[in-house]
Amino acid sequence: MLFTLLALSVVGLLLGPVLVALGRARAVLSWTVDGFTLGMLPLLVLIRLLPHTIESVGLWAVLLAMAGFAVVTFAHRGGHAVEARVGRTLVLPTLFVHALADGAALAVSTSTRTGTGGLLLGAAVVLHRLPEGLFVASTSAPADGMRGMMRRVSLLAASTVVGALAGSRLLSVVPDALFDGLVAFGLGAMLRVATHTHQHATTSSRTRAASGLAFFTGIALVLLVPGPDDVLRRAQPRELSVASSLLPLFVETAPSILLGLFAAGALHVWMRPWMTAWLRGGGAFQQAARGMAFGLPLPLCSCGVLPMARRLLTLGVPAAAVAAFAIATPELGVDSALLSLRLLGLPLTLARAIGSVVIAFGVALVVAKVAIPAASLASFGAPEEKAPAPRKRSLGAALADGFGSTLDHNGAWILVGLMLAAAIEAAIDPTMIARLGAPFDVVLGAVVAVPVYVCAQGATPLAAVLVHKGASVGAALAFLWVGPSTNLPILAVLRRELGARAAWAFGLTSLALAIGAGLVANRFVRPGSLPAVHPLVAHAHHPIEWAAAGLLAVLLFASVLRVGPRAWLSAMALEGHVHDHDDPHAEEHEHVELPADDDGHAHGHHHH
Repeated sequence: MLFTLLALSVVGLLLGPVLVALGRARAVLSWTVDGFTLGMLPLLVLIRLLPHTIESVGLWAVLLAMAGFAVVTFAHRGGHAVEARVGRTLVLPTLFVHALADGAALAVSTSTRTGTGGLLLGAAVVLHRLPEGLFVASTSAPADGMRGMMRRVSLLAASTVVGALAGSRLLSVVPDALFDGLVAFGLGAMLRVATHTHQHATTSSRTRAASGLAFFTGIALVLLVPGPDDVLRRAQPRELSVASSLLPLFVETAPSILLGLFAAGALHVWMRPWMTAWLRGGGAFQQAARGMAFGLPLPLCSCGVLPMARRLLTLGVPAAAVAAFAIATPELGVDSALLSLRLLGLPLTLARAIGSVVIAFGVALVVAKVAIPAASLASFGAPEEKAPAPRKRSLGAALADGFGSTLDHNGAWILVGLMLAAAIEAAIDPTMIARLGAPFDVVLGAVVAVPVYVCAQGATPLAAVLVHKGASVGAALAFLWVGPSTNLPILAVLRRELGARAAWAFGLTSLALAIGAGLVANRFVRPGSLPAVHPLVAHAHHPIEWAAAGLLAVLLFASVLRVGPRAWLSAMALEGHVHDHDDPHAEEHEHVELPADDDGHAHGHHHH
């Protein structure tokens, strides 16, 4: 049994160089292998490898992984060659250590296993090692050829065999925390290298589609083949797992996301010059007030505000108006207010509304002072804008813009934001906040909300549950003020459109004001004023929500096939050198198109 599993493990490793070598022969195959690797490797790291190190060394594993990612990112400043060399130096030793541990784990599992495990066990072993082989082969220089790739992968295979023969003795001498800490650091570096590319962007629709299909195939294989420890179905006591909460979150937010995308497309197609002129009028204070007034009648939550904010910025609306719009719109909507009244009561709802206005004005005024004017962004490496082209004002044009280029630029953030929300729901125990007490829970409530990317409607019941589990009303309000408006996607958009200082100003000012307002609310709002709320309330989704979710899933799938997975992820600044404009909407976008050479590859870099 051990020999069979070792053989399958080696086969999984050796498949990597074979696939990469085949891919180098033709462009379509090359991008297919790239999409397959991009779909499989990051997911395997995040849901199979990194959680194992977290069990061993706790949150230190997360910090070490972030450090590994940061080191390779910083090395990029020295150029691609330096980055690649640093990445290989950090990752390859990690893979050798992991191979030793894998071999030892196979030896231990076969000595205690009563059955053979069948086909699924063999598939799991091959799947587990295939991304490592793909990574080692794909990071080898083309000059190394098949021989160089096979040499590196053979060393990994030899380490696995050594681990099976003597690894258990080695692991008994060396502390597990040392091994797993080193692996966690290397996994962070591997994530950076795997998600960052210097490849030229393809202009072939067939190549983009092939890469997209391979991307989804890689994701499906990781999710469908069972692992030894399914972290997607694990959660803190009385909390929902990722597997349990991700689909309901997607269904719940799908109508708002579709509405926001359509509104952004309609804004681009139908917005009259007098509307942008009105938003530009007056000083920063007046612009902030007009931005809030503009957003009040729009039934948008955070996922709908994101594409709208980006569109307003590309239309030249001032930073103060956009910042106030982004913060106030999801908080002051009628739907959010009614839900807040039902779950949080009148005193907390009034405090929420007043705090939203104060924070929106404060953030808008600070951002207006540090934002880089759009005309100056070219000097900071941002792409130049095209001259405005005449637009056809029709429903079809609005749909094509909203569900086409707008979705292409925001789709990755929408999905990753929902996955972060599901992961935090599963991993964070709310009783931890109760043990902290004010004012620390207010700070934690604001900070934790930044990566959550939760809609205002979704944040409201969560805030009610937090209060009933012991959090102060100020902590709940800080979470409500920050979560729907000050999240990673909107910060990325502000950084790209207004500069890094504006993004930092938006985030830090919002956090500071939310914490301050939360501490004030603790003095005036009593926790007993909240209505009684059940911690977990079953919610049956309306057929319209399911229909919207199905439509959104199809549109996201089509978006990835249309632009290719690497360009699709580039909106998150995970990709430093794949153009946004390798997609079929390039002529509709605000930026200049790059020239293509004779083989159809667009040269240049995408700047963030």
